[in-house]
This record gives sequence, structure tokens and C-alpha cells, in this order.
Amino acid sequence: MSTKVQLGMSIRFIVIGITVTMILTSFWWTQAYQSPQRAFRDMLVNNLTTTSVTKSELSSNDTRNILQHVTISLGAVSAARWLVTLQSGNTSVTTESIGTPSSGYLRYLEIQDTNKSHNYAPIINVWSKGDSNTSLGLLFSQALLDVNSAPVPPIGNPSKEIRDEILDYIDSEAVFTPDYSNVKTGTVNGRKVYALNVEVKLAPYLRMMQAFAEAYGLSALQDIDPTQYQAVPAAKVSIAIDKLSHTMVRVQYSAANFVETYSDYGLTQPLTVPTAQLKVSELQKRFDSIQQ
Repeated sequence: MSTKVQLGMSIRFIVIGITVTMILTSFWWTQAYQSPQRAFRDMLVNNLTTTSVTKSELSSNDTRNILQHVTISLGAVSAARWLVTLQSGNTSVTTESIGTPSSGYLRYLEIQDTNKSHNYAPIINVWSKGDSNTSLGLLFSQALLDVNSAPVPPIGNPSKEIRDEILDYIDSEAVFTPDYSNVKTGTVNGRKVYALNVEVKLAPYLRMMQAFAEAYGLSALQDIDPTQYQAVPAAKVSIAIDKLSHTMVRVQYSAANFVETYSDYGLTQPLTVPTAQLKVSELQKRFDSIQQ
């Protein structure tokens, strides 16, 4: 066989090999990686291996709107940042709060109302520290463990040992049961997603969240008795998962009129704990005196 013929056959074999590889890769991408089952499992893992995330929620009624963006940072300093805008009629108040596992801080960023005699400048951007009887000390645990709003899969960055224990518990107790027979596709914040209806068993869910809280040294869920929820029907939530990154991008819990979106996984710079000479009660007094 001539060298020219051998070379031609070699090239054909290479082309065939590349083509087969591309076909197999495409099949794996479509059938395995992009399957709803793989996306849901990866979402649970990704949730437990992130150093930061931003959660956004808009709640409203006939008299007011509240828009909040909560950023959780789990680096060298664990903290949560709450950016909240409350609008009621012609009044708008925007606050920023920083919560750590042991303390909380608050400042006003912007205050607008129709009374021109109100001068809020002296209290804008003035940090205050939470008093012992305020809820500011609970900001971090509320951001990380908000089980009162909806049974959302935990988000954090625990040790591998704790993470594996949580994932094993989710499997053994069937904490989350997605309905893969009715998967919908759509777009959330520009991302293509799978939308899955998921049943959540509340008793094992709460036990899991208690263990998750303990991993961060938080006692916020200790007083909850999961056995009281043993006979309660499973909660039904809708979870939207990014088809490409397999991250959770939205949770809807219609029973509580709850809708929350998630973004910026692992992208947030570490939060800085502010320095405050003022107590939040004193800042509130100054706010009230301006409105008199």
C-alpha cells in the first residue's frame, strides 16, 4: 500500500474519530448533563458549595411595596447585607443593614417624602449598631435560615463532611421530591431554566435545617420541634434551575405568596463589618424627631 493511500486512510480515520467523539459528547450533553434530574441534583450540591449569593424579593399590598436584596457572604467573615426599599404612598425609605452571627448594623441610604421641611441629611449614611433588644442581631441567621418564608434548599459553604451528610440525609429521607413528569422550561432574568414542581417533607426538612444551622454555630432553629410537622402534608414549591450552570434561580411558594430569585453565586466581594458609635435606638429617635 502506497504512502499516499495510507495517509488518506489515516486522515479518514481521524475525521471519523472526531465525528464520533462530537456525537458522543453532544449526546452526553443533551441526555445526561442537561437532564432535569442532573440539574436538580447539581443544584443541591452547588447550593452547598457557594461562598456568596444574592436573594431578591418583592412583596406588596394595597398600601406599600417592599423590595429587598439580601447578599450572603461566607468567606473569612460571615455576614449578610440587606438592602431594603419601602415605598408607601409618596414616601420612600431605603436602608442598608449588615448582620454577622453576633451583631447587626443599620443605616439610612435615602429617605424621600413630600414634606419639604424634613431634612434627613444628618442621619443619611450614619451607621448604627443594634441594641440588645432589637432584631438586628438576627439578620445573619434570618438570611441563612429563613425557614418561615418557604422551605428553600439550604445555601451555604459548610465543610465537605457536613455537606455530604446533608446530601445523604436528603436522599435517605426523600426531603425533596421533584415531579419529573411535568417539567417546564422558560426564562428567568435572562437565563434558560427548568421549572420543577417539588414536594418538601417538612419534618425532615426542618431537621436538616437544624443540622445546617448547627454547622454555622447558630441556635435560631433550636426551639422548633420537627415532630409537630410529621403529619403535615408536604409543602409544594416550584424551583427554577439554570439549564447551563445548574444553579437555583427562583423559588415560588404559592401557599405563602412567596417568590424569591437568586443571582451572583460566588461573585460577591467579602462584606466589611461597619464601625458604629451610635445605637440603632438613638438613630430611630433622630429619625422620629425630624418627622415631628
